[in-house]
Amino acid sequence: MKSIVHGMLVYSFHIYRWPIRLLKTLDRWINFFIWSGDINTCKICTVSWKNVCLPWDSGGLDLKSTRSLNASLLLHLSWNLLTQDSQCSQLFKHRFLSFGRPQNSYFKSSIWLGVKKFLPLVFENSIWTVGNGEKINLWLDNWLGAPIVSILNAPPNMFPLLTARLQSIIDNGKWQNVLAILHYPSVAESMLKISLPISPLMDKLVWLHAADGNLTAKLAFLYLNPPTTKLDWAALIWRSTIPPSHSFVFWWLDESIN
Repeated sequence: MKSIVHGMLVYSFHIYRWPIRLLKTLDRWINFFIWSGDINTCKICTVSWKNVCLPWDSGGLDLKSTRSLNASLLLHLSWNLLTQDSQCSQLFKHRFLSFGRPQNSYFKSSIWLGVKKFLPLVFENSIWTVGNGEKINLWLDNWLGAPIVSILNAPPNMFPLLTARLQSIIDNGKWQNVLAILHYPSVAESMLKISLPISPLMDKLVWLHAADGNLTAKLAFLYLNPPTTKLDWAALIWRSTIPPSHSFVFWWLDESIN
């Protein structure tokens, strides 16, 4: 199931938001196949699908539901479209975003339907690290812990006027024109705490929950499906020295009893 079925689906999961009904059907077929060897034959399942999808060391078979895979890969795609400078990313931002935020207009696009749901999640869990300020919108982007427009409760009808880049108040690695916003003490204080690089560096959007700031597909899955409690017995039965068929029987007996 993991090497063949999931492997065949991962590519399209990276691009499309599959209908929930179809994903549920795929999960049901996988569950049937595990217990009966036939996707059309339903046998009594003594272990819930939820437990089957747990990691090995948490008492499961380390399968991932297709719904979870689809969601995590769409979150990863959303991150890539926002952070990369490819032509595809530039086209995406130009067509679907307005002032750095998702547009409310309807678009006939299979990609947009999936990505739109996860963009707010990316914004909430990421922040810009300041380099030369070229990529960062001074007012609309999150480089202080929250966008300045949010800190000041600026109305959305002002957003079209707020086009200044952070670059406009940086000169030779030092803050300039700070006096222009000093009448907002909280903003000025937070801004002056940021150390600017001496040599020019590019701005970078970083994922707050990654050591290197990059959201990988694996981290996206773990974020949406937090790790569960590890079980001592689970680590014992799935040793490489035990035939997998025997490990499965031990696992099934333990799950059935519990």
